Amino acid sequence: EGAKGYAVRAPNNWHPTEASKYTGTFTGVLNNGDYNMSVVATGSRYYLVGNPYPSSLSLNGLYNNGLNHIGSTFHLYEHTVGLNVVGNNFATYNVSGNLYATADRPVGAIPIQTDFDANVKAGQGFFVEASAGSGTISFTNAMRNNTVNNFFFRANNDIENIEIESIHAESFKLNLLTPTTVVSQIALGFFEGASSDIEKFDSRFFTPDPLFYSQVEANKLAIQAKAWPMSTGDVFPLGFRAVETGEYTISLSDVTSALEESQMIYIHDQWSNTYHNLSESNYTFVSDAGTFDNRLVVVFSSILSYENPVFFETNAWVYHQAHQWTVAVSINTAIREISVYDLQGRVLYEAKGLDTTRHEILNLSETHHILIVKITTADGKNHIVKTAK
Repeated sequence: EGAKGYAVRAPNNWHPTEASKYTGTFTGVLNNGDYNMSVVATGSRYYLVGNPYPSSLSLNGLYNNGLNHIGSTFHLYEHTVGLNVVGNNFATYNVSGNLYATADRPVGAIPIQTDFDANVKAGQGFFVEASAGSGTISFTNAMRNNTVNNFFFRANNDIENIEIESIHAESFKLNLLTPTTVVSQIALGFFEGASSDIEKFDSRFFTPDPLFYSQVEANKLAIQAKAWPMSTGDVFPLGFRAVETGEYTISLSDVTSALEESQMIYIHDQWSNTYHNLSESNYTFVSDAGTFDNRLVVVFSSILSYENPVFFETNAWVYHQAHQWTVAVSINTAIREISVYDLQGRVLYEAKGLDTTRHEILNLSETHHILIVKITTADGKNHIVKTAK
């Protein structure tokens, strides 16, 4: 059935860990023309779909055609870790940000696709999440292209592809090496039009309990984006699941040019209160077994201030009570002034002559859904925090 995905497993008598080839035979007339698949968005409902054509298929084209009925994230099965190894077997691709994070993989194993070109090959299946009610995922010949059609994630530099809306985007990837020599990857970035909320630029893991992830509230993300241009105080809270006690290592890769030229990327280990420059070397730390969501944070320092980097450890919380908003700001250096603005630049609150590292702003009108908080510290530096209800 065209457009429908199928999960195929090896025979029961095959070895559980030793790889061996399986030859499949396809018979019948090759598909051509339009194929449709109905979807219903009820809760978090995923659909296994497949490329129905004997040629490569553009995921960008598929998303553009089904914009109102599927999310911007595609999950592709790589099966890079064995059944007896803890890990995530699904790679993640986000169309809106054109970012790709590989599945977990053993050390030394080459990921099936490290620089994904947004094309899937003949016969490739993938998962999509239905969105915005009921609708149809439509496949058309316009989504097909003539890239070299080696099966399943083969990189190719001569690409004829369907483009998505052009936006300014800067990104990088982090890789976590576990004591069992499994590498887990996430992709982080700054995109024009993005925000700090969950939106089309962000991608949750398909695996419910990943080893390594970024965090937005209770969401564990494989791909996360914030607004570009970036703010001085931008941070990415990280979480990890340590299956066993031992040494873990975080490395940096795939940094785009504007970030590489302007920013040093650090890991802040809040347990040891140390900052490690990932732009220079990997960070190795020891962890007990368990899940840790409050230990590691990605922070940034301008290369212009590299000799004496300044880190703003800033938190801004919003509380709602009795039809009013309360904003609480906490920072690791003395606050002298605080101003709060709405998105039109109107001043909602202002306080000067402060000498504190924590300040609460009470009874702001709930009609303002997004607030801009400007903090001036004792050293004369300004720090901007955007917060939302």
